[in-house]
Amino acid sequence: PRRQQAPGAVLDACFAEAGSTSVVSGGLARAVTRHDLMTGTEDVVGTHDAAVKCVEYDEETGMILSGGWDNKLKAWDLRLPAERRCVAQALLPGKVYSMSLSAAGGARGRRLVVAMAGRAVHVYTPVGLTLGGAPELARESSLSHQSRCVRCLPDGSGYVLSSVEGRVAWEFFDTSEEAQAKKYAFKCHRAKDSGVETVYPVHAVAFHPWGTFATGGGDGLVNVWDGAHKKRLYQYPAYPA
Repeated sequence: PRRQQAPGAVLDACFAEAGSTSVVSGGLARAVTRHDLMTGTEDVVGTHDAAVKCVEYDEETGMILSGGWDNKLKAWDLRLPAERRCVAQALLPGKVYSMSLSAAGGARGRRLVVAMAGRAVHVYTPVGLTLGGAPELARESSLSHQSRCVRCLPDGSGYVLSSVEGRVAWEFFDTSEEAQAKKYAFKCHRAKDSGVETVYPVHAVAFHPWGTFATGGGDGLVNVWDGAHKKRLYQYPAYPA
């Protein structure tokens, strides 16, 4: 296996495109970096003023999207010279904690969901970001505590958001009353012992293409859910840490 050393802790990474041997990473070094896994070379795509918490690659536009602890969302086009690669930048109301780019988007295109400090949630389209930077939707999380992870639904209709308080919310982009009536939240990753309940943060959410999803909590457990039917399908044995 090939090993590449980053100048600081890596907080997120993704493949630059489907089937590609290039990976894009971001982390405490404040840089968005592209790594070629075949040659072992790397180059800095661009920088933030603080740590880069999240990176995504949009295959439709060929852009790299990065969110940082400098309260900024940036879009990068690798086809341009280094000094012109940052094609869009949006100032956010808080630090970026998690981002997710939908695999589908219908007529409106793919959507980028950004979960931030202060329970803020913004929804962008990559094209819309380059045309002005204004979010398509600006919401406050329906959960009462800090957001931990956000992941888009496979069909592009909404997203799942987890929090530090052992809760997960199922949300929709459609703002109609009918669609919003379908959203819900549920408790998970909690344990009771002698009448005392311990609540764990939900650190990770991951979807299967068929629509089921898994959550990973601070309790060392991974649960698999059927979100459409609101039930747990399976719980894996606890991990040691």
